[in-house]
Amino acid sequence: MPIRLKSLEFFNIVSFMDKLLALMKPFMKKELMNSLFLHTDMESLNKRIPKNLLPQDYGGSCESLSILHEKYKAVISDNADFFKYQDSQVVDESKRPGKPKNIGDVFGMEGTFKKLEVD
Repeated sequence: MPIRLKSLEFFNIVSFMDKLLALMKPFMKKELMNSLFLHTDMESLNKRIPKNLLPQDYGGSCESLSILHEKYKAVISDNADFFKYQDSQVVDESKRPGKPKNIGDVFGMEGTFKKLEVD
């Protein structure tokens, strides 16, 4: 999607989620860790997100989730032709100039390693 995420907010999480996240922390990028927020109650969520931006189901002043769901279903239905067209768009790799790339070219592991020479 052509948007830039500022943060990922999780609320009403299970109690052991922070311990699980602590285990995953060494494997995650620092930028991702800094944009990840876990909220165990609505007070901590309201410190980060104003109440007027939340749906009525979560104590906010926006429309309820069921109404928002129906609105977005209608928008998607109205644009069904666009989505069908997008699904039909494919790349013809035979017209691409140069040699075709494989997974080894992308990740730099070319070869089968049957003959390995150590310097």
